Amino acid sequence: MSINVNNSQSGLSIVIPIFNEEDNITGLFQKIKKFSEDIHFPYEFILVDGNSSDDSPNRIDKLIQSNHKIKISLIKMNKKVGYGHDIVAGLNAAQFDFMCWTHADLQTDINDLKEAYNLIINVNDEVIVKGNRGNRSLIPTFFTFAMQIFVFFKLKVSLNDINAQPKVFSRNFYEKFLRNEAPDDFSLDLYLLRQGKINNIPILEFPVSFNKRKAGIAKGGGGSWKNRKQLIKRTIKYINKLSADKKNI
Repeated sequence: MSINVNNSQSGLSIVIPIFNEEDNITGLFQKIKKFSEDIHFPYEFILVDGNSSDDSPNRIDKLIQSNHKIKISLIKMNKKVGYGHDIVAGLNAAQFDFMCWTHADLQTDINDLKEAYNLIINVNDEVIVKGNRGNRSLIPTFFTFAMQIFVFFKLKVSLNDINAQPKVFSRNFYEKFLRNEAPDDFSLDLYLLRQGKINNIPILEFPVSFNKRKAGIAKGGGGSWKNRKQLIKRTIKYINKLSADKKNI
């Protein structure tokens, strides 16, 4: 794959948004440390704290100071904007040719990035690599499938397991589609995959596990019915907006 952006380097930039995850931070660092010891390609972790109200940023600062061998940095937002905004802020600081994001809640495995990176560097064309979650319970699986049907009906694109992690892509893709136009909220995952589809960029999937959250509260559509309802409402609103914009072109 050719990368046409100056000053970038071969490797993987990994962005992880953080918001009120203090009880997961130590476990996250343990996973990151093990990952950094096992891989044989250049990498960096960029954690982005979205103006947490708990002790997340302080815990991250202390762990960064005590883990000098890990290539990791922290960006602190001075106000709460949203998931998409925080991820793009991390991508803006990335230095490598390939970029990705995943989550801090330990439901997604950092080690999945090894397979994702190996997949994307062995393809000569522009692609997106994403996880496809297994071992999920019936209700979340139903909601995911229902959202896929709604997206197909409204936007005429077929997208599978929209919110699965990780998502890996080239710097070219980021510069063209994410730097200036990405949404600030949880619609970012949908936005990225739709851009791939409508621009004929293949989406390669590989199986990943989805673990039970160990601590903290789900920030997107997981956990409580209230969370699910809020995410569904926001997502439907965004899909309707995309559908309206498409009709007005």
